[in-house]
Amino acid sequence: MSILAKYSLWLMGILLLAAGCITGAALVYQRDSLTHEAMLRGESIAMNLAAPAANAFLSHDQLLMVDLAASASRDNQGVVYAALLDGAGQVVGHADPAAMLKPLDFQPSRDLPGVVKHAAVREGRFKDVAVWDLSVPVRLAGGKQVLGSVHVGLAQSVVEGAVLQSLLGLGAISVAILVLGVGLTFWALKVLVRPLREISAASEAVGRGDLSVALGVRSKDEVGRLASNFNAMVKSLKEAEHARLEQGRMEGELSMARAIQSDLLPSRPPFIRGLNVAFNCMPAKELGGDFYDCIEVKGGCWGFLIADVSGKGVPAALHMANLRNLFRIFGPENDSPLETLKKVNAVAHADMKAEAFVTLIYAVVDPRTLGVRMVNAGHDPAYWLHKGKIETFDSTAPPVGLAPPKDYDQDATELSFSLQKGDMLFTFTDGVTEAMNHAGEQFSLNRLKASLLEGGDALLTTERLLKAVQAHAAGAEQSDDITMLAVKAA
Repeated sequence: MSILAKYSLWLMGILLLAAGCITGAALVYQRDSLTHEAMLRGESIAMNLAAPAANAFLSHDQLLMVDLAASASRDNQGVVYAALLDGAGQVVGHADPAAMLKPLDFQPSRDLPGVVKHAAVREGRFKDVAVWDLSVPVRLAGGKQVLGSVHVGLAQSVVEGAVLQSLLGLGAISVAILVLGVGLTFWALKVLVRPLREISAASEAVGRGDLSVALGVRSKDEVGRLASNFNAMVKSLKEAEHARLEQGRMEGELSMARAIQSDLLPSRPPFIRGLNVAFNCMPAKELGGDFYDCIEVKGGCWGFLIADVSGKGVPAALHMANLRNLFRIFGPENDSPLETLKKVNAVAHADMKAEAFVTLIYAVVDPRTLGVRMVNAGHDPAYWLHKGKIETFDSTAPPVGLAPPKDYDQDATELSFSLQKGDMLFTFTDGVTEAMNHAGEQFSLNRLKASLLEGGDALLTTERLLKAVQAHAAGAEQSDDITMLAVKAA
């Protein structure tokens, strides 16, 4: 490929990237604006419906309730449904007679807190239609007693359609600008690269592996200096080629190993009715020694694992992969974490050298009863957030790999307790508490506990804690993997 073509492609790529970024940013902004506008409109519809609905609730005028709901659905574009629900969550006002006296046929997927001021917003599906459900309580004017609630379902396709129209318009403008920019760029480069064609041809020869190329230096201007520097570069390339190839091979293998290791970890939490699960892992090096997993075990229970392999780099990553596979083999057949751990240690001890070991926490949770059975194998404490307080669970077993099965099985014990709704089980590796800033100050257990006590669901808790650790480090080099896993009783 000629220098002219190469530089043209580079600049076309830059123009395309710039146009894409500008278009993408504009679309994101417009999507957010349109979504917020739709939410405000839905809130207004719900609140306007709640006022007359209060009298209908007091007078038990079901015909009026149906008429109010039907009018709101009919008269407002994008409203998939409008419904009045009594205090028991039964539909008492709806345009569809078949929906009456039943729970609202809305399947929520997530809450969207703080989107609007007066209405609760949830995202989900209504009869295979993606909607936002906005709900407000029905009260008498100036009163506090809740008579029922108003639910308004807005079709997400309204916003998506508007965004698509904007995309088409912005795309046409971007294409026109891109075509004009490419034409001007090609013309300018054609003029500028003429004296560089010889150097370009020599570069192509070097690219094919011919390091015997030498350019004649016929001037002392920038092009002459470039030719001289090119000759010096070819000489250096001869000396550095072997080292470059070796380094490239090692980097490629590390990159592949990192991708494989990442694939071994769950990419997203499982959906478990009654439990809210979140996790994150930020390795300090190309390959990390921390890992976590969520394993479905017999009896409808779930096993949650977090572990820290001693050391770093390739040895730690290999032990990590081995331990992960052992838990995937033995975990599903045992609802006792202790029995699983004993089997894992029996195999792992034979594979590990004397200086290698793994600390871990393995908890089995029954989503139906919220009962927890847990083993802490020499790991940092597990925390149970219960009624605004934190209870600590310290080690109940030696680290995996240190002791032979006979000794290990005698020393290892498990503990059990029961979560209540709103409780959270939080586990982490020492990379969280030992994260240091430039002054050498560690993040510490006290900061971790203070962050946990701020409350929130599992995802909010882990994300907030990770941000707190990063803010504390303030750009200091990360010395250890940072991993955390939280399970909250929903």
